[in-house]
Amino acid sequence: MKKVTALLIVLLIASVLLFAAGTAEQAQGPKVMKIAGTMSQAETDGEYQGTKEFARLVELYTNGSIKCQIYPSSQLGSFNEFTEGVMMGTIEACVCGASAMGTNDPFLYFLEMPYIFKDLNHARNLWETDNEAKAKIDESLAGLNMISAGTLYRSPRVWCNNKRPVSSPKDNTGIKMRAPNSPISLSFASAMGASPVSVAWAEVYTALSAGTVDGVENTVTELFNNNMHEVVKYCAETNHMVNTQNILVSKKWFDSLSASEQAAIKKAGQEATVWRANQLSSEVKIAWEAFEKRGVDIIWQADLDMDAFAIAGQSVIDEYVGKGYFTEAYLDMVKGLGK
Repeated sequence: MKKVTALLIVLLIASVLLFAAGTAEQAQGPKVMKIAGTMSQAETDGEYQGTKEFARLVELYTNGSIKCQIYPSSQLGSFNEFTEGVMMGTIEACVCGASAMGTNDPFLYFLEMPYIFKDLNHARNLWETDNEAKAKIDESLAGLNMISAGTLYRSPRVWCNNKRPVSSPKDNTGIKMRAPNSPISLSFASAMGASPVSVAWAEVYTALSAGTVDGVENTVTELFNNNMHEVVKYCAETNHMVNTQNILVSKKWFDSLSASEQAAIKKAGQEATVWRANQLSSEVKIAWEAFEKRGVDIIWQADLDMDAFAIAGQSVIDEYVGKGYFTEAYLDMVKGLGK
């Protein structure tokens, strides 16, 4: 009888301990994945919508063991502040261009070089297939304590101004072109034959209206989302750069997750990448239609001297290859993915 009583007591204690452990685990709740970014919360902001889709899929595939909290509009600090947080592991993830991490590893600046991508499908071949060029990017990001979980594509960048139609770099003579305050952007505007003027993005609409600058270059979707089609007369489909925004995850935090949670994040990133690519074509169509409806004179790529633009862009590539950040052979590897 005493043995039976002792056994019952042991079982009771074990049950209590298991219940307590389960209660404690429930009390801790799901793991939180903060996702920082500079994107707006506009319904037309593809970057924000892509981030929302990624967050939804993470929660779905982890069965709620990870809850995502999106912090757009620099709510977790400036770009430098939140990327530092991701590298240190105090912020779980962020959305930004891998090229922007060139401040920490200049190799990644190669993603800002003109005319290394022919089109969106070319960029997709880099980010969505197993290839040596992508492996080198992953190696660079790992050195920054980051992994790329997914890619949110942007449309190719185009060239707008209020002076004259531009079909080759020589047509840019005397055009004051707005450029971000970055060495690559300033070098590129000069290489294209324009006079670069550094103006904050938030001030570009007013600067174009007032004539402080004559032109602006960006993705056609970004230009449309910021109403630039209202204040430009000409737009050339130069497609000189194909930007991407990457979902960068803290490696320190990622390594602390279970294998199933890690797999879920990778799966969510892959599916969000495809989802974003599929959404982009309709956004580009809407943007170009808005330009046409506004009466902007559009010079399509078929009517541009693309060889002359590519030659102009090569001078920027030569400058940065000369700095030793990356090699021409590596860029050829990337370009080869477009064949």
